[in-house]
Amino acid sequence: MKIAIPILAAFAITCVPSAQAAPKLLYTFTGANGFAGPSGPLIQVNGLLYGIARSFGNGTASAAGLVYSLNPATKAFNIVYNLPSGDDPGTPQAPVPPLTEYNGMLYGTADGGPNGDGVVFEVNPVTSTGSVIYNFQGGSDGWLPQTGVVAYNGLLYGTTALGGNGYGTIFTIDPASGKENIVYSFPAGDNRIQGGDRLVSIGGILYGTASNVISNEFANSVIFSFNPSTATLNVLYSMNNETDGADPGGLLAANGLLYGAAQLEGPGPCVYGISIQNDGCGTIFSFNPTTRSFTVLHAFTGEKDGVDDYQPLTYLNGYLYGTTLYGGSKHCYEKQGCGTIFRVNATTGAEQILYAFTQGGPDTANGTIAALGGKLYGTVSTDPKATWGAIFSIKP
Repeated sequence: MKIAIPILAAFAITCVPSAQAAPKLLYTFTGANGFAGPSGPLIQVNGLLYGIARSFGNGTASAAGLVYSLNPATKAFNIVYNLPSGDDPGTPQAPVPPLTEYNGMLYGTADGGPNGDGVVFEVNPVTSTGSVIYNFQGGSDGWLPQTGVVAYNGLLYGTTALGGNGYGTIFTIDPASGKENIVYSFPAGDNRIQGGDRLVSIGGILYGTASNVISNEFANSVIFSFNPSTATLNVLYSMNNETDGADPGGLLAANGLLYGAAQLEGPGPCVYGISIQNDGCGTIFSFNPTTRSFTVLHAFTGEKDGVDDYQPLTYLNGYLYGTTLYGGSKHCYEKQGCGTIFRVNATTGAEQILYAFTQGGPDTANGTIAALGGKLYGTVSTDPKATWGAIFSIKP
């Protein structure tokens, strides 16, 4: 099986002057055929970058979105697969789930389907053909697969936000037959775990994050493990919003540890635009699944440090790379900042801002940034030089 490395999205490209090289545009979307706003993570397969772009609906009925490829060396851009319109997949979810490469095929999830409950699709990048392999029914089989799928032991594993017992599921898809199986339904009750984020694998065990709803009033986040062999789920750690952060939205596995970016809360105060709030601006954390040790590596404080770190993270050479939704400069969003690209030392927690963006606008905050071959790649859905979105690279 080939290794697929995630190359994720970022913000507008204009940045504060820096000694480092400015971002380089590799491809600019033109809005032709209604396609624009590349807003999902990219993956690398055999030297090409693959991603998803939305349809902004210019009156054409060609598709609801597309899977594309880009050769970063030649800048050659190709449409690999048009997601069907009508009763087939709709525009991919926001944020768009990442694609997964398995046995030479690309797999993903999207909104839409006959009932609007979501689909799983596959794409052959060699023949530029694809198809929907499963349509969710919105009942016991799950509803809204918003986090993509991961390959493990010949099956595709994913989560749904709803369905099952009403609070989400963990499901498998056989990529050969398209058969779906619910391996876990998040239970109902006053103290329930609802939904789940993208799963990661360490040593035959899948790990993820979910929301813990207590007495239908208070919610925090939990880190859980799922054993595919026994179909058992165990809550390993319950995050304290005030000290640990909240809403991590997915985990990264590296060096036997799990890393996450809690988008909200954590230790305060947080300087947020013209105001100061007592709770924090988000955190970067590590978790040891063996000892169940949770460590806050970095707590964001706002302004130049960043606010609301966007997940998931990417690991490269001892550093965790990501973006924040706000902070950095004060040029947009009522002085809240336009967002940053940052890296955090995975051992010491020391943070460095690589770029602080100075342009903001609708749908510019699309996700995080990742590294490949000594460069960082990302996408923007709008920029002063690319109003329909672009794919770019920078050196870390």
